[in-house]
Amino acid sequence: MLVPLRAHADVLLPDLREVMRHHAAHNGGHGPLTGAFLKVLKAWGPDALPALPEVVALLDDATGSLSIVEVLAAMGPGAASAEPALRACKPFNWPGYQWNAAWAASRMGGDRRAALRLIGDAVLTEEGPYYGPVHLLTDFGPAAAPYADRVRHIMENTGGLHRIEAALALWSGTGEPEPSISVLAEFVLPIADGGDDYRLFGEALRALARIGTLTPATRAALRTVRGFDGRLAQERNYEAFLQDEELRAAIEYLLALP
Repeated sequence: MLVPLRAHADVLLPDLREVMRHHAAHNGGHGPLTGAFLKVLKAWGPDALPALPEVVALLDDATGSLSIVEVLAAMGPGAASAEPALRACKPFNWPGYQWNAAWAASRMGGDRRAALRLIGDAVLTEEGPYYGPVHLLTDFGPAAAPYADRVRHIMENTGGLHRIEAALALWSGTGEPEPSISVLAEFVLPIADGGDDYRLFGEALRALARIGTLTPATRAALRTVRGFDGRLAQERNYEAFLQDEELRAAIEYLLALP
C-alpha cells in the first residue's frame, strides 16, 4: 500500500523509520515485516535516503539480504557513505554477495570498472543452469560489450527469467534490438492465446520498455491482451488490482512506441 505513495515519502518516512527501529529491536534485527519495509524503500529510491541508517543497521554476516543491497543501489549516490558497510558484510550463506555488493556500490558512485570486471568474470566462468550474475551486466551498457558472446550463449541455453535477463543484457551491451526483442516476444505471445504466466509477461514488458522496440507480432499480441475483460493477474487478492494496473500501463506505453 505504501509503494505508490513515493510523492509523500517526506511525510511518511519518520513514522516508517520509527516502526522499522521498533520492529528490529523486538525481532533481533530482522523480522517478518523487514522484507515489506525494504520493498517500500527500494520503490522510493533516493527519496528514501533519510532511512539509510535503518537500512545499514540490517546488514550482517548472517543474512546478507539481497533486498538490502537492492535498496542501497536504488538510493544511488546519496547512499555512498554506506559502501564500506556494504563491502564489509560477508554472509556465509550467500556466495554471490560480492557480485551484488560491487554492482550496488557502482550505483552508489563506486568504481564501475572494477565492478564490471568482477561481475563479467563471474558470468564468463560460472556454469549453468544459473550462469552467474548476467542480469547485473545490464546496468553497464556498452562497457559490457566484451561479454556479449557469453551473454548470447546464456540467452540461448536458458529459459524463464534467466532468458529474459540475458536478452536484456545482450541488448544493453550491443545496442542491437535483435535477437533480444524476438526472444522477449516468446513471453508475450502466449498471453494473447490464453496463457497466464503474468509474472514473466510483466518482466518481458519491462525489458521491452527499456529496449523501446517491438516486433510486429508482439505489437499485435499486446493489442489483443489490451482488449481482455478480465484482470491481467495471477493473484486473487488486492494485489491483483495493482498487477493489472501495472501491466496495462506497460502495454499502453509499449503500444505508443513508434
